[in-house]
Amino acid sequence: MAVVSVVGEKMKQTRGIAGRVFTTLSNAGVNVELISHGGSEINLTFVIREAEIESAVRSLHEEFFLDAPYENVFERSEQEV
Repeated sequence: MAVVSVVGEKMKQTRGIAGRVFTTLSNAGVNVELISHGGSEINLTFVIREAEIESAVRSLHEEFFLDAPYENVFERSEQEV
């Protein structure tokens, strides 16, 4: 299993943000096992299967940062090898 957090200012006050996050994950075929939205107003945390991490991160990045280039954090750079 893997823990993923979506972080941003005023998330708690932004209407529809949780729906947007979970619709994006569902459309990517990612099943959310557990959801946590604690006392913090800046993050939404959830648990998914480890095998779905890349799909989850990629789909959320595309949804919320459409104009920013996606850097694949799951591939090792030549410097790390």
